[in-house]
Amino acid sequence: MDTYKHNKTAFSDDMQPMKRSLCFISTVIALGLLGCATKAHEPKMSEFTFDYEGKTYRIRSINPDSHVGYNRLLSVDKGFVVFDAIDSEQDGVIDRVDTGEISAAAAQAIYESGLGKARQTGHIKRKMLREVFRTSDKEYNYVLNTYDLAVGDDYNRLAIIDKLDASRIDVVLDEGADGSLDTVRQGNGRLEDYQAIYDYVLAQGLREGKVIKSDSKLIVVNR
Repeated sequence: MDTYKHNKTAFSDDMQPMKRSLCFISTVIALGLLGCATKAHEPKMSEFTFDYEGKTYRIRSINPDSHVGYNRLLSVDKGFVVFDAIDSEQDGVIDRVDTGEISAAAAQAIYESGLGKARQTGHIKRKMLREVFRTSDKEYNYVLNTYDLAVGDDYNRLAIIDKLDASRIDVVLDEGADGSLDTVRQGNGRLEDYQAIYDYVLAQGLREGKVIKSDSKLIVVNR
């Protein structure tokens, strides 16, 4: 545990993580549109159409059984795709624009409007990710998720939540789920300090059988 004690320096008083919803981080709620598969074992797909500033858009939701689904925001004119943007995790955030001349920020504004209208009309359901491991120590709660994406590379996401102040949440990503952190999504700590914490959480998960080694990946499993 000596290594883990050292990583406490990542949470000094001068560290000011951005405030985000504890509910969003700890339960990892995804957004998905209601829909049904057309055949057995095919991904569930549904579509919601809405208007924004005088134009019509679509949100198409694809939900495979064994992966995290994804949503596409589409603008179609006379049968041609004007632009196509993707929310690869169904978390309400546009990740990239695949087709068309529109900025991610502009697509995000349209997408948020569409999700709001879908929510108002009962076309939204909230889904809990199955691949979640939770542990804690005296000071922090830790929530580790594996995102097994239908599109894009798998990754692990670790949320570090201060027990005394639930608004103090740090989030780090292991892109590729190979056990090495790549990105600080939220927080002002050093990556190497977060890595020590991540190593501790992975070790706990491995001991409890909630994290397994699969090929070159360390992933959370639903057991």
